[in-house]
Amino acid sequence: MTNILLSQILSLMTAFVSPDAAAAGPGAGRHHGDRGANMCEQLACTDEQRARIDAIRADHRQEMADERAEAKRLRTALKAERAAASPDAKKIAALQAQLDALKATMKQARQETRTEISAVLTPEQREQLEAMKAKHAGKGKARGKGKAHAKGERGAKGKAHAMGERGAKGKAHAKAKRGAKGKAHAKRGAKDKAAGKGLTAKRERPGKDRFTSG
Repeated sequence: MTNILLSQILSLMTAFVSPDAAAAGPGAGRHHGDRGANMCEQLACTDEQRARIDAIRADHRQEMADERAEAKRLRTALKAERAAASPDAKKIAALQAQLDALKATMKQARQETRTEISAVLTPEQREQLEAMKAKHAGKGKARGKGKAHAKGERGAKGKAHAMGERGAKGKAHAKAKRGAKGKAHAKRGAKDKAAGKGLTAKRERPGKDRFTSG
């Protein structure tokens, strides 16, 4: 529960979603209002502070919604152009430049909103909020390292398994090949031996016939 509340607090302080997120739906305002209420509960905001924070967010809400919609439009156009049968490199570059510029504008707007909200809080509340953010960030890094370690371990095991499997197949193939060669060699040896006996018998028969007729 604490982690959820911390996440909501951090989300509020970034003032709306990131520029890469989809455009907000009809319930976006209520959702962010819930985040604001949770932050104020954690920081014990006064009624006046709550009202001022809500007003700050309301001032930026429509502007940010319009910018998110435009960012979505640009991403859709960029994706379509890249997937075209004959992509236009100049058009792709122009769309990407527009999207990058819009992202920078939205980032600046979020920073301004964070600054305005922070100004409403008391020094003690700001310190408390920073402590919460630092604690949450530390947990996030730990989870990220754990995931990276697990992924690396799975990758190493997978490679080892694949190498072992290839090695086993290689050995089995080599053994089968040697066995086949050995059998073929033995078969040829038997044929040669049989042929040698036949020649010897042919050589011996004429002598025996002369000896018998004499």
